[in-house]
Amino acid sequence: MAGQTCPGAETSIGFGAIEGLLLTRDMPTRNEGDRGLLSSDTERTETAVLKIRNLTQESWPIHLLDQVPYSEQADLQITLHRRSCPQHDQC
Repeated sequence: MAGQTCPGAETSIGFGAIEGLLLTRDMPTRNEGDRGLLSSDTERTETAVLKIRNLTQESWPIHLLDQVPYSEQADLQITLHRRSCPQHDQC
């Protein structure tokens, strides 16, 4: 049954945002243009940088979801590169 828990069963309930966990999302690169000498291909480059800061004294499990570009045209190719930096001084 959705939305119900049996007596004595464990469950997880979300209580909203945790004050002290800060997320920023910046787009330092967002270019669109043509390239090529004899033929023209439209190329679009986007870079998104997501940073999470924990200003609390506790460790928190984090599950981060973000948007990914997609193509509505079958002949377009999308390449996704991602990098995770556990320590802010390594990025």
